[in-house]
Amino acid sequence: LGIPYSTVETDAQKLRNAGLDTSSETHRQVPYDLARELEVCTLIRRGLVDHQKNGLPIVAMDDGGVITRMLHLYFPEQAHKFVIVEQTTRGLREAEQLSLRCPVINVARCESKKTELSGVERSLRATLKRRLAPFQMKPASDDSTPSEAKAVVVGFGWIGQIVAQCLAGMGAQVYVSDPDLAAQKLAESLGYRLCTDLEAMLPEARFLAGCTGQHSVPPEQLKKCKQTVAFSVSSANHEFDLDCDTEVHTDRLILQGDGRYCLMLGSGFPLNFTGDE
Repeated sequence: LGIPYSTVETDAQKLRNAGLDTSSETHRQVPYDLARELEVCTLIRRGLVDHQKNGLPIVAMDDGGVITRMLHLYFPEQAHKFVIVEQTTRGLREAEQLSLRCPVINVARCESKKTELSGVERSLRATLKRRLAPFQMKPASDDSTPSEAKAVVVGFGWIGQIVAQCLAGMGAQVYVSDPDLAAQKLAESLGYRLCTDLEAMLPEARFLAGCTGQHSVPPEQLKKCKQTVAFSVSSANHEFDLDCDTEVHTDRLILQGDGRYCLMLGSGFPLNFTGDE
């Protein structure tokens, strides 16, 4: 089951050609989370039917804890028949909130996971360069005049640090919002300003980047934006908690009235899966 905003269709077709049932369909006019839950529950049922026939264990590769959550919510009495292999830290956080009835194997924090980091970083930088190029604040050669454009990066983990570097390279004044004291100290040591009141800062923000993997900026706070370009760089479409029933990667203009707006790149879906290499 491919995630529409991150599936590379050429790879999906190779899986189909190899005889694997692979879906990457986008369901228009249906809330994304609802469509995803229905698809996952359908696959869980199919796995249980196959298990009843052949008695083989069911191994599920999970991304973001979706299978783990659906399994325990709708199929708790069958959960012991599964072994979950979780690939993301966000999925591990989901699992930690449950009374688990099946093993969840952590590969998100294993050594082999680090092998993909360089490729992720390279692709992310290329994507941000392309998507943010139309909003360049000053010529690349102009190092004398500081830009007045302010960029707020919410979440200063590994991804947030890359985003902050990219925005600073465009000439923005970067502000970091993160409740973790170690992250705050790191941001200051790298020359970034701290944003201690996100809601108060939003009217001044030209750029807003959600990098937490969780709900970071609710809709009521987005209404504070005046002329802001917002985007998610995360592992799921949760950063801005929007109704994601539009086409994946289609930008959405949210009009606030009185000339105020928020341009939501990719309708709030993550930008870091678009394969810009």
